[in-house]
Amino acid sequence: MRILAASVCCSLFGCSTSPAPSADLDGRVDEKMEAAAAALKYPPGTFIRINSFGGSVVSGYRVAEIIRKKRLGIEVADRCLSACASMIFIAAPKRRILPGGVVAFHGSNSGFLLFSRQSVGPNIPPVHPETRVFSRLEMAIYRQAGAHLSLLYSHFAKAGRICYSPDNGDGPFKGTYRLGTRITAYAPSSETLRNFGVEVEGENAEGHSGPGFYLPENPSVSISLENGTPLTPQAVDAQVRAMRIYRC
Repeated sequence: MRILAASVCCSLFGCSTSPAPSADLDGRVDEKMEAAAAALKYPPGTFIRINSFGGSVVSGYRVAEIIRKKRLGIEVADRCLSACASMIFIAAPKRRILPGGVVAFHGSNSGFLLFSRQSVGPNIPPVHPETRVFSRLEMAIYRQAGAHLSLLYSHFAKAGRICYSPDNGDGPFKGTYRLGTRITAYAPSSETLRNFGVEVEGENAEGHSGPGFYLPENPSVSISLENGTPLTPQAVDAQVRAMRIYRC
C-alpha cells in the first residue's frame, strides 16, 4: 500500500465508473468531479448523493472545500471510499448513509505520518515531500469539521502487524518508504464515527456482516468492518503507541 503517491490508491479500488442511480457526484475524485461539484446549484442544507472509489488527494480537498462552502450534505447509497471518505464525506456539514451504503477509509498521507510518529517516534524513515503537503490538506479538513485526527490512522489499529519497505526503484519515490498491512480499507461503524466527532445519519455498511467483505467490483480488495466494541480516539492512540513498524 503506497501512501506517498499523489492519488489515494484509486488503482487499488479499481475506480469503478458504475455510479449509484441519480448520484450527483460519481466516479473518480478528480478534476471532473471538481467541476461537477462547482456546478451544483442546490440550496444550503440539501443532501447530494456521491458514489466514488477515491482518487486524487488534491481534488478531494478541493471538492471537500466546495461542499463545505456550499453547505451541502453528503448522502451515500453505494460506495464512498478512500479520498471520498477521508476528505469529502468528512468535510460535509451533514452526512447520511443509506442502507447498503459503505464509507471506508484507508491509508491517508497524514494518517501515515501521525501513525509513524506515534509508533516509532520522530526518527521515522524518509518520506516524500508531497506526503507532508497532502498531510496538511487532510488535517485542515478534519480540524474544520471538528473530527478527531486519530480517525486518520484508526485503520492501522485494526491492521495488527505492520511492516515497511524502502522504495529502491528509479522513480520519484526512490529512498522513501511505504507501509504494508493486511487491511485494504476500514468501514467504521456509525457509532465509532460519532466517537471521533463525525456525526452521521444511518448505519455504515448495514447489511454486511462478519470481520469484513470483498468488493464484488474487485475481489482482491477487502474492507474490514467493525468487529466488537466501537473504537474511540483514546483506544486507538493507546493501541498505536503499543505497536511497532517492522521491516517487511
